[in-house]
Amino acid sequence: MSDNQENNENSKYLPIIVNTPNYTFRYSDTLSEDEFQKIKKSLDSCYQPYKDFFGVENHAKYRVYIYPSRDEFHDDWYNNKMPENFIGLGGRGFLSFVSPQNCLPTMSYERAWKELVPHELAHTFTFENINFFQSEWHRWFVEGIANYVYFYRTGDVSWYSVEKVRKAIQLLGYIPDLNELGSHNKVNLEVFSKNYGWQFADVAVDYMIKEYSEDIVSKIIKNPDKTPFEVMGITKSNFEIGWKKYIEEIICV
Repeated sequence: MSDNQENNENSKYLPIIVNTPNYTFRYSDTLSEDEFQKIKKSLDSCYQPYKDFFGVENHAKYRVYIYPSRDEFHDDWYNNKMPENFIGLGGRGFLSFVSPQNCLPTMSYERAWKELVPHELAHTFTFENINFFQSEWHRWFVEGIANYVYFYRTGDVSWYSVEKVRKAIQLLGYIPDLNELGSHNKVNLEVFSKNYGWQFADVAVDYMIKEYSEDIVSKIIKNPDKTPFEVMGITKSNFEIGWKKYIEEIICV
C-alpha cells in the first residue's frame, strides 16, 4: 500500500493540492470548485462525529485523492487489478475515490457524494488501529461499520434495506457464512461483492451492536490482534447462529 500512496503523491492525474485543517486534498483540474466544496463539506461534517465514535485522538492530516474517473483511479491504485465497479477505498491516513460526477453505473451522483465519500472516511478512521493489509480478514466488520457509522450517526435509523437483504438471499438461494464475507479466510472484494457482502455485513454489524452495544466497535478496533469474536467473548459459530437467526427474524423467513 505504501507504494500506491507514494505514486499518488506524485500522480499525474491529481495536479491540484489544497490544504485544510484536517485534510490535504489532491484532485484533477476537471473538478469544479462547486463540486470540490460539496465533497469538502461532506467530509468536514463527518469529521468530529467519526473522531468521537472511533475514539481517535491525535493523527496526521488525512490525505484525500479525488480522481476524475475510474480509469485514472484504477491506474494509480493496484495497476488496474481492481474489480471494474470499484470506485473508492480508504486506509490508514488516506481515502481515495472517483469524483461523484463520474461514478455511474456503479453509483448515482446523489448517492456518491452523500454516501461514498463518508463511507471511505469511515474506513480511514477504522484503519487507525487495524492494519490495512489484514483488513480483508475483518471485511464484514469493516464494511458494515462504515455504513453504520454514517447512516446511524446522521440519524437515519433505516441505514440498510431489509428488502435488499431479502433479495440477496433470493438471488443466492441461501444466507452465506461469515467466511464468505471475510471472516476466517481472506475474501477479495470481487467475491465479497458477488456474495452481496455489503447487505449481509450491514446486518451482521446491526446484530452485533444490538447484542453488545456501540462500545464494542471501539473495543474491536483497539484490539486488532484479536478477532471480533474474541473481543465479544463468543465463538464464531455461536455468533453466526445468532446472526442468521436475526436475519430470519427481520425478513420474516
